[in-house]
Formats: sequence, C-alpha cells, structure tokens
Amino acid sequence: MEENLTQEIDIRDIFRILNKRIKILIIIPLLAVIVSGLVSYFYLTPMYMSSTTMMLWKEHGGGEVVYQDIQFNRQLVRTYQEIAKSRLVAEETIKRLNMTLTAGQLSQKIEVSLVRDTEVISISVTDSSPERAAIIANAVADVFQEQVPKMIKMDNIKIIDAAFPDYSPIAPRPRLNMAVAGVLGVMVAVGLAFILEYLDDTVKTPEEVHRLLGLNVLGTIPILNEKD
Repeated sequence: MEENLTQEIDIRDIFRILNKRIKILIIIPLLAVIVSGLVSYFYLTPMYMSSTTMMLWKEHGGGEVVYQDIQFNRQLVRTYQEIAKSRLVAEETIKRLNMTLTAGQLSQKIEVSLVRDTEVISISVTDSSPERAAIIANAVADVFQEQVPKMIKMDNIKIIDAAFPDYSPIAPRPRLNMAVAGVLGVMVAVGLAFILEYLDDTVKTPEEVHRLLGLNVLGTIPILNEKD
C-alpha cells in the first residue's frame, strides 16, 4: 500500500511539472516541426534515383546447368559489384558523358546491389536531376558490360531493364523529417521542463508549502497592482 502511494505521488509530481511548463512542451516541438519543414521543402535539394538491372551468367562446360554453377555465379556477382563501382568504370563513364565529376564523386552516386537469390544486379544512381540519373545509370551499365569480358571470361551479360527517369524524389522526406523533429522536440521540451524544475528552488503556492515542508498555510497575501 505504501509503495503504491509513493508511486502515485511520483506520477502526480511528473504531471504537475509537465503542466507547469506546458508552454515549453508546446512551443519547442512546434518550432522543431516548422524549422524541419522549412529546411526540407525550401533548403535541401531533392534527390532522385534511377536504376538498371543486369543478368550475369557464366557457363561451365556442357549444356546442363547444375547447382554448383548457380552457386558459382552468385559468388561472382559480388565481384561484379566491385567492378561496377571501380575507378576504371567511373572514368570511362565520365569520358563518355563528358562530365566534370571525378571518379570518386561519381562512385559516390552509384549503388550496386544484388537482387536476392539471383544472378541479377541492380545499378542505381542518385542525382539532383532525374534525367541525369537515368543517363548515368545506363552509361555505367554499358561500360560495365564492355569491361567485364576483358577482366573475366564471361559467356553472357544482358541488360534486363534500362534506367528511366523517376520524378519522385527519394530525399529529402519532409513528412518523415517533420515527424522525427516533432518527437525530438518533445523529448527536448520534457528534459528542459525537468531541468528548470530542478533549478527552481522557490515556493509559489500553498500546496507546495504543505507538500515540501509539511506545514499548514494559515493565510496568504494576494498580489496587488497599483489600481487595487
């Protein structure tokens, strides 16, 4: 019973502190959401992604494909991922498209991923222009298709889907940013409310006198203005 009473008093104290700083709990999260929305909509540059997929296959003698051949090809796909992001492919792509980027800058725009449990890789390019993203993705795929046979004896490399401009930006995500900012704002506001309460050692109400000192209040002096 005593533990329940103590817990109830603690919960009441928490709500009392939060209610006391209700303005902070409203203003800080609201400002965080507004600032996040303004930055997301008007400051951050929208980024677009365009992808092309390629089928990679290496045969190992004989006409029938066995399980070991499939496993071997899947292991090679990881090698192809590194080749697609290599400096050689990046420099050749830059030369073909006559870009002013460095090989390192272009490589940062390229993401090569393996389609799960297949011999298919996806080459994705992120750029501020959806058209340029598609052009770069297709150019990287073409250069890759030409360079791989020079490095590895490949029997078949096919582009499955060419890249097309996707006009839906992948970043920024204003709604998500605003939601995260709101949650962080609430956390900051709650923390600030407890810090201010901890630093505030004044007694402002009769209830606080009774709660903190265990004394009964005999009388209070009202606040008077000049008119009164």
